[in-house]
Amino acid sequence: MNFEFFISKRISKKATGSFSSNIIRIATIAVSLSTFIMILSACIVNGFQDELEKKLFGFWGHIQIVDYNTNNFNDAIPVASSDTLESTLNTLSNIKSYHKFASKAGIVKSKTQIEGVVLKGIGPDYDWEFLNSKIVDGAPIVLKDNDTSKSILISKTIANRLDIKIGDPLKFYYIKKSTRGKKFKVVGIYHTGMEEFDKLYCFSDIKQIQSLNKWDKHLVSGYEIFVNDIKHLSKTDEVLFKSLPMYLKSHSIYDLFPTMFDWIDLTVRNKYIILTLVILVTAFNMMTVLLILVLERTNMIGILKALGAKDWAIQKIFIYNVAYITSIGLLVGNISALAFAWSQKHFGWIKLPEKSYYLSEVPISIDWDTILILNGIAISCILIILVLPTLVVKKISAIKAIRFD
Repeated sequence: MNFEFFISKRISKKATGSFSSNIIRIATIAVSLSTFIMILSACIVNGFQDELEKKLFGFWGHIQIVDYNTNNFNDAIPVASSDTLESTLNTLSNIKSYHKFASKAGIVKSKTQIEGVVLKGIGPDYDWEFLNSKIVDGAPIVLKDNDTSKSILISKTIANRLDIKIGDPLKFYYIKKSTRGKKFKVVGIYHTGMEEFDKLYCFSDIKQIQSLNKWDKHLVSGYEIFVNDIKHLSKTDEVLFKSLPMYLKSHSIYDLFPTMFDWIDLTVRNKYIILTLVILVTAFNMMTVLLILVLERTNMIGILKALGAKDWAIQKIFIYNVAYITSIGLLVGNISALAFAWSQKHFGWIKLPEKSYYLSEVPISIDWDTILILNGIAISCILIILVLPTLVVKKISAIKAIRFD
């Protein structure tokens, strides 16, 4: 057995009942709490980022293609859908799927109330994965190529304001020289929790928007595109923009909602600041513990030096000792944090004000790579800093230490 490890193991067992045993116990609890905070903070911030991005990407896609002169996406200049354009999209490997959309700003009217909205038209090629998960009542719109649906999907916010429910009629009006309107039937109610979108957007058959705008079946407001790898979104948007005809342009979701993503980025930066502070506090806490252990074992250090032990060998005894304490703290902290995160992820018992955070409960995303990296960084920083207090060993004289009481 390694000499330094053997001595370290023996003094750990004999520490029970000594002054240092209480210090070690407190230090272990401190490391556990720090690790708990560190892991849980990473899970919450990652969850917050993931959930908000899922909502934004799900609602708008990752990239939009519109007419070059379009500035108002709620009432866009029409774009001619074509096989040539779609062939260009099919050649880009990072593009997962795409669909056409059309939108029209107007007013919806129930029997007693009116509300300003944007009617977003979608077709049979629309990817319902996101919106399906947000439907709280009713069902999605059934869309067919050879038929025009008179169904409409509205948000819970709009439904509450208009005091309507599934199956009720709803009239959509818009003004262009004269007031025109369409009658719909409410088939579904969705709720994303993002008030800015929920209070404004309704979904219908794209052919209804084309009819309202007097467009033929080839004219749309644009394309919404989903990518495979979000890490290469900006590069894909750049390549796509260069591939488009001069009368078209592409925008990534980052360009459409810069303030929202700046807010998310700020949260992520704050995560790194918090994690750095937690790791440093833990490291300096363990450095204090190690210094106490060295001073308490001054007599032992003198004896080991008298027997011919090198300074670095004695230093390693104490580093092993504190590394053991740190490992116990990290293990307990990781298990506690992951258990807490798992319970929150599956039961959602900690709630949030949805209007402020766009989420109804504290989000959790358990990323094993992040957890392993954080533990690795924490252990590395602690062990590096632990070398400093062991330098006291070099200053201890063997003769004086043996006499030390």
